[in-house]
Amino acid sequence: MIIRTVAGMAIMLAACGTSEHTGARQSPILLQGDSGSSRPGCIESTSEIGDDEVALRAEADSVLRLVQGTHSSELEWRDGEQTTLNISVADAIARSVTSREAPNFGLDIVRNCIGRIQVEASVTIASVDGRLAVSAPHVVFEPAESGVARARIVRALGDLHGTYTPSVPPASNTLTALSIELVMHPDGRNTGSIMEVRGTDESASVATWD
Repeated sequence: MIIRTVAGMAIMLAACGTSEHTGARQSPILLQGDSGSSRPGCIESTSEIGDDEVALRAEADSVLRLVQGTHSSELEWRDGEQTTLNISVADAIARSVTSREAPNFGLDIVRNCIGRIQVEASVTIASVDGRLAVSAPHVVFEPAESGVARARIVRALGDLHGTYTPSVPPASNTLTALSIELVMHPDGRNTGSIMEVRGTDESASVATWD
């Protein structure tokens, strides 16, 4: 497991398999941190939301309504070029998460082990200009402030499609992944950003949309 810090968040670039410390199965979800699954330093389990859990079901249904379907926005690359970004969210499933702090956790990071709602879905992101195409089958959205739903996808450079070109010339490039933040708003808008994650734990914003 590789853990990097991007904009104050701990992000795992690989999260699949069985934990050596807890024996618990970790979900194969390629996003971690404030909007992820299996938060660093936490022991978590998920369960279906029962029909009698009225409050949880209402919250889950609200997130499902926000994220499902096809969404389009105008994306602007850092070089000033603009294009349409299409985001498709399918096969969304809501669940309840229980969370507690893992003992003997060795990393000096803030842990946020709280129970919450998650919606897992398959997400496809593609820009009309062909510079970006990402497919992620296990993306987790969580409710956040002001009624929005947030998700973060981390994709290794070798898993990207399209014609994406790193912002630094290849001779000096240390790019390892792209970190994509998605924010779905109650008014139907979606906003977000794309950051390059580098081997030195640095990051640079390369695109935004609203």
